[in-house]
Formats: sequence, C-alpha cells, structure tokens
Amino acid sequence: MMAKLMISHKLFRNLFVIAAIVTFLWLPVLGAPGPAKAHQQVGLPPLRPLQAGLLISQSAATTVYNGDWITYTLTIANSGVSVKEIYVEDQLPAGVLANAQCLTEVGNCSIEYDTTSVTVRNGGTVQVSQPTRVTWNFVSASPLPHAFPLSLRFRAQVLCQPVGSQFSNQATMTYKDTGNNLGFAISDPLFLDTAVAQAPIAQQGHFSMSSAPELCTKS
Repeated sequence: MMAKLMISHKLFRNLFVIAAIVTFLWLPVLGAPGPAKAHQQVGLPPLRPLQAGLLISQSAATTVYNGDWITYTLTIANSGVSVKEIYVEDQLPAGVLANAQCLTEVGNCSIEYDTTSVTVRNGGTVQVSQPTRVTWNFVSASPLPHAFPLSLRFRAQVLCQPVGSQFSNQATMTYKDTGNNLGFAISDPLFLDTAVAQAPIAQQGHFSMSSAPELCTKS
C-alpha cells in the first residue's frame, strides 16, 4: 500500500513539473507578457518613435579673414509635422560683424542694427552700424507651402578681430503646428576662427568699410 502511495505522489509531482514547463512556454503565445527584449528594460513601457517636429542647424566657413564676407546658412529639417508658423532668430556676436545682408527672399528676413564706436590704431574712432540679430518669420492660416529642408541664408563682413580670435553664434526657432501646438528648437553653437588679411594701407589712419579685404586696415 505504501509503495502505491509513493508511486502516485511521484507521478503527481512529475505531472506538475511538466504542466509548469508547458505553461511557461505557451504564455507569450496566449498573450501574456513574455521575457523583456534586449532593448527594453523590465518594468518600462515599450519603446516608441520620437515625436515629429522641426530641427535647426547652422553652418559657415570655419576660418574667415578680416574684411571678408562670411555667409551663414541655417537649415530647418522637418520630421513629419504640419506647421503653419515658424519664427527664427540668430543672435550675432557683438563687435564682430558689419554690413549684414539677407540672401533668402522667403520668411520676411529682417536685420537689427546697433551703432558702435570702433577705435582705430592711431587713436581715432569711427561709428559703425553693426548687425545684432537676424530674424525670419513665416505665418500662414493653413500649412506652410515651403518644402523642407528649408535653407535660410545671410552674409556679413568681419570687422577687425585679433589674430586667431574665435567667435560664435547660435540660432533659435519657435514654431506652431496646425493643431496650435508650440515647438522649440535650438542649433548647436557655431564657432568660427579669424585671421588677419594682408592688404595694402590706402592711407594713414584710414578705416575702410568697403567690400575689399582692407575693411579693417588701419595705420
């Protein structure tokens, strides 16, 4: 009798183990949570794609010469959002640039100036109107018709800068999609290096604001 009870108990235990193994293997198929995937941590929700939006970047020549024109290009990329308003602002470095010009006709490009006194080497000073900010503004009641990526360009001349000096600027952007949701983006800082242009001195104490390389030539 005791032998029969031991056999029944052993058989029941084996059946229980088999049932547990089968249940573990079939849980993912039946819809229950299975083991976490390699890219998903236990206890966290499944990974989801990033929200669509706009991004802005900026580029220019990495090395410029005093008096030369430097062209900035701002690029707006769209990852799938329908927008009706975009406002872009590029805050320019103080005391570095002059004679800024918009090169992109779209977006109502506007340049703000500030008057600064520049001291030349002979001790005299000249008043120079320097650009401080460039802006673009796109507004529409319906989705903007512009194709992306959208390029915005402007240029300016480099004022007298010390040899090997570095200056930077950064563009910011706010936008509104067709659902009236607001978005914001900022470009990485753009760092540029300057060098002195070799140009003849036209006359002693002369400070030229022409487009020639002697923009910053001083006696």
